[in-house]
Amino acid sequence: MEKIWRNKSHEGCPDFYNLSVCRDPKQNRCSCYDGPKIVLFLLVCTLPDVSTPLNQHDEAAASVDLVHVMKSPEIQLEIKAPRSNMTHFQLKILKSSFHQYVSVQHLLLLPSLTTEISQMAVEPEGFSIGYAGCSYDRNIEKPRLRDYPKASKSVPFDYIDCVKPDSNSKSIDLRVIGDFIIIFTTISSTPSSTNYSFDSCIDYFLWSALKHQKSLLDELSVIKKLYFYDELKDVRTFEKMFDRLINVLESRDRLLQVKSLMISVHGQDQLMQLLNHIDLKVLKRLEVYRLLEIEKLSDNGDDNSEFVLDLDILKECENLEKLDVKSFSISSSFRMFTHIPNLEVNMQTIYCEDLLLFKQTMLNSDINAHSEIRFEQFPDKSRFMENIGLVDDGSESFHVFPSKLFLTYWPASKCMKFNWKHIAVKGPDYLSKMPSTVMLEILKHCDYWKIHALRNTCHYLRDFIDDVQPDATIDSMKISVDKDSIYLNFETGSFVVKYQKSQSIIWKKKRQDYGEKFFQDLNYILRHPMLTVNDFSVTLSCAGSNTASKFYSDLEALLKSRVQPLSVQKLTLQVFFEEDVMSVLPYFEAGKLEAITIHRALLSGLNLSLDRIIETDQFKKAKEIEIPQFMVDVQMHHFCHFEKVRLHFLTIRLSDILMIKQKFFDSKTAQFFQVDFEKFPEISRLVEALGPPHMMPRRNCLKLRKVCHAFRDYIDCVKPDSNLKAINLEVRADMITVLLSTPSSTKDDEFLYKEHELLCLMQRGPRYAMFENNCVDLCVDDFLWPALKHQKSLLDELYVTRQLEFDENNQSIPQTPGKLLVPTFEKLFDSLINVLESRDRLLKVENLMISLTGKDQLMRLLRHVDLKALKRLQLIRLSETETYMDYRQDNSEYPLDLDILKDCKNLEELDVRRFSISSPLRMLAHIPNLKVNMQTISCEDLLLFKQNLENLNTFALSIIQFVQFPDKSRFMETIGLADDGSDSLHVFPSKLYLAYKPGLKRLKFNWKYT
Repeated sequence: MEKIWRNKSHEGCPDFYNLSVCRDPKQNRCSCYDGPKIVLFLLVCTLPDVSTPLNQHDEAAASVDLVHVMKSPEIQLEIKAPRSNMTHFQLKILKSSFHQYVSVQHLLLLPSLTTEISQMAVEPEGFSIGYAGCSYDRNIEKPRLRDYPKASKSVPFDYIDCVKPDSNSKSIDLRVIGDFIIIFTTISSTPSSTNYSFDSCIDYFLWSALKHQKSLLDELSVIKKLYFYDELKDVRTFEKMFDRLINVLESRDRLLQVKSLMISVHGQDQLMQLLNHIDLKVLKRLEVYRLLEIEKLSDNGDDNSEFVLDLDILKECENLEKLDVKSFSISSSFRMFTHIPNLEVNMQTIYCEDLLLFKQTMLNSDINAHSEIRFEQFPDKSRFMENIGLVDDGSESFHVFPSKLFLTYWPASKCMKFNWKHIAVKGPDYLSKMPSTVMLEILKHCDYWKIHALRNTCHYLRDFIDDVQPDATIDSMKISVDKDSIYLNFETGSFVVKYQKSQSIIWKKKRQDYGEKFFQDLNYILRHPMLTVNDFSVTLSCAGSNTASKFYSDLEALLKSRVQPLSVQKLTLQVFFEEDVMSVLPYFEAGKLEAITIHRALLSGLNLSLDRIIETDQFKKAKEIEIPQFMVDVQMHHFCHFEKVRLHFLTIRLSDILMIKQKFFDSKTAQFFQVDFEKFPEISRLVEALGPPHMMPRRNCLKLRKVCHAFRDYIDCVKPDSNLKAINLEVRADMITVLLSTPSSTKDDEFLYKEHELLCLMQRGPRYAMFENNCVDLCVDDFLWPALKHQKSLLDELYVTRQLEFDENNQSIPQTPGKLLVPTFEKLFDSLINVLESRDRLLKVENLMISLTGKDQLMRLLRHVDLKALKRLQLIRLSETETYMDYRQDNSEYPLDLDILKDCKNLEELDVRRFSISSPLRMLAHIPNLKVNMQTISCEDLLLFKQNLENLNTFALSIIQFVQFPDKSRFMETIGLADDGSDSLHVFPSKLYLAYKPGLKRLKFNWKYT
C-alpha cells in the first residue's frame, strides 16, 4: 500500500468515498466542526484489483501513518477512499488505527448504488455507518435524514424517496438574516440550531424536513422577526424562501398537520397559498405578520386600513384557540372568529351581536383567555354599551360581568380587551381532613404573602389561619411619599393604592382621598398580630414638611392601634424634624429593632435633635445607628453600645476619638464607627494620639478590591476615600468612554467599555479584556460603583453626557446602526442613581454636566448632590439626534422647573440646552453666568438680575433667550432704549453691557468687573 497523502485537487471528486471522523464524542454532526481539518486520500492504486484484501504489511503501514496524523488533539479527519466496494478489512484498519486516539461515532460512506447499501452496512465493532445523508444506527428506529449534508450531487436519493421515512420533526423555526437562514428545530425532543446559506437550507434542510413529515408538527414558524438585524434588508431573501416553501408543500401527498403556525406574508394571496396546504382541523394557534423591511415591537396606533385580509376560511377551524394578526386590517365579519377565545386582531367593522356572541364563547371556554380587539368602525356601539350596562360618554370603561369576565374599553385607541379566567370544577375536599400539626408545619415555611394567598383559597384555610394566627414575615416594605401620591413597594412590585393579584396597588377611583385609601390598605397588612417586617422604610420623595408631618401622624395612629408593637429588624426613615421620628419609633418592638437609619429630607434643615430619641428603649437596644446627612449635637458616649455607627457631627474633639478607640479595644461586638465632622479644633494632636495615617493610591485600592472577597469586604467596610478629581463619562449606543483624573495624575486616564456582538470589550491603552456582559453593567460594576461609592473629598468635575460627533455641515453623525442611544444612557443613569443612593453622604461636586430627559431625572440626581458645593451646572436634553447650534430650536414642549436652584448661593454658572425653563427668572437671578431659554421674563426680574451683576467682583457673561416678554416696553423705557424692533446695544453707567436682538428674542449681558 502506498503512503497516505494529501491532495486538495481530489476534494469533491465523485469517484471517492467520503469518510468523516470527528474527535469530539459529543459532536454527532461532523459538518458542525469548526477546528482544523485534514483531508487524506486513501489510494490502493498499486494493486491490480482494488477489491483484493490488503496484507498484514500494508495494514501495518496504513495504521502507522494514520496514527501519526491522529496524535494531533484537535483535528477533524476526512478520508477519501476509491468508489469501489470498501471491504470490511479496510474498515477494520481505520478502526484499529483511530480507536485509541478518537471516539469514532460515524463514518459517512457514500456508495453510488443502492444495492451497495446492504454490502456496506456490515459494521465493525464501535462504528455507526451513514449513507446518502441518512445516519444509519442500529439503536435508532428512524433515520435522521438531516444529520449529514450531501457530499456529492451525483449521489441518488431514490431509495429514501421510495421508502419515505417520517421526518418526525417536533418544531421548525426559520428566520432570515441577510442571505442566510437560521434554523431552530427540535427532533425527538432534541433542540438544535444551525446557520445555512439559502440554497443549503432549501436543498439540505427544508426539503428533507417537510417532504415526508407525517406526524403532527407542534410548531412551524417562518417569520421575519429579528428586530436587531433590520439593517440587512432581508425581505427579498424571505420572499424567495416562502416560494420554495410552497414548492415543498405542493410536492407532498398529504396536508401538513401543524398545531401552531407563525408566518410573515405580504397579503391575502400568500396566506391562502400556504393555508391550502395546511390541515386546518388540527390547527390550534395561528399568528400572521405583515412582511415589512423594518419590524416593529408593536403596531398599536398604526393605520393598516390599506392592508386588508379576508379570513373567512378560518370559520371551519373549530379547534383554533388563538389568532394573532399584526399590521393587517381584517375585512371579514367578526362572527367568523367568535369561536376563537384568544384574539389579537384589528377589525374594519364590529357589531353588537358579534361581540355578545364572542362574550358567550369566552364564558363557555375551559381555558384562560385574553383578547384584544381593535376596530375602525362600530356602528351600534351605543347599543352594545347599553346592553352591558355602561354609559357611552367617551371615557375609558372597566366592566366585570357576573361571570367574572373582565372587559376594558379604550375609546381613544378604539380597543376592547376581554379577560377570562376559567374556574376549574371543585374537586374532593382534602384540606379539611389534614391534621393541624401538618398545617402548622406548612405555614412555618410561608411568608406573609403566601399565607395571605392560602387564606383566600377557601373558607377552611381562612378560618384555620385566623384561629392559629401563624408567624408571618415580609422581607421588605418601602413607603415613598410624594406630594400627590404614595408608593408602596414590597419585594417584587411598587404600587399606588388598589390591590391587584401581584401585590400591586393601582388607585384610579375618583373623589376618594388617596392617603385615606392607602392607610386602609396598610392597616389591613399590618393588623396581623404576629407579623415581622425585616426592612421597613419611609422615603419623602418630593413631599414638603406639612405633607410629611401629616403622613407620620397618620402612621402613628395606625401603629398605635396595634395590640402589640410591630416587629421590625431594620428601620429607615427620611424626616424633617425629630418629631417625625418620635411619631413612629416608640411603636416598633424594642429588642427586635436592630438597625436604625435616619436620612434628611430634601429641603429640611441640616441639624437634627436627638434629645428624645436617645431616651427610647428602641435606641438603647439597637445594634446599628446611621444618621449620615444630618448634623447631630449630642454626647459621643450615647453611641458606644452600638456595633456599627455612622454619624455627622458639627464639632468633634480628641477625647471623643480616644473614647471610640478604647471602645473598640474593650468591646467584642464593635465592628465599625464612622464620624464625619465640620470642625475638629484639636486635629493637630490627632497624629500624635493615634499615629500617622496610611494612605493608599486609588489604583492600588481598586486592584486589591478585585483580588478576593476578603479584600473586597474589607475595603467596602473601611471605605477609603476614592480621592478622585474628575470623572467624565461619554456614552454611545454601544460604548462608554471614561476619562478619569486624580490630584496626583498629570493627565487623564482613559479607558472604554465597548460591546462587541454578545461580549463587551474593556480596553485601557493597549491592554484589553473580553467579558460576557453589556457595556453599562460592566462599566458600573468595574468602575462607577467603586469610584463613587466612597468618594468623600470634593469632586471637581462629574460629566455624564452623550458622545457627540458632527460632520462638516454641523449635522449630528448617527450612532451605531441598529442601536439606540437613549435606552443605553437611561440604564447608565439609573445605575448612577443606585450608586448615589447607596452612599452615606451627599456627593460634593463643583462642576456637574448631565444629559437627561426631564425634571424627574434632574430631581432624582440633585437629591444626592450637595447643592452648597455646586458652582457650575450644565443640563442637556437627551435625544437620539442633536444639532450643532440649538438656539433657534423651539423647545417649548420640553419645560424644566428649576426652582430648586434658588438656594444654590454658590452657583456661578448655569447652562441649560434644549429645554425651556418654566421657573421665573428671579429664581436664577443670583447666578451671574446664565445660558438659558426662558418661557417668560419680566421687567422686575431683569432689573434684579442687572443689579446682582453690578454687585459682582468677577467677570460675567449671560445669554437669556425668551418666548414671552409681556412688559418689554416698560423695561426698554426704564433702561432708556426705544422699542422699535431693531438690534440694540446699551452701556449702563456701571459699564454693564446689554445687547438685545429682538429677531432672536435674546438678551446678552456682559459685565467686566473693574
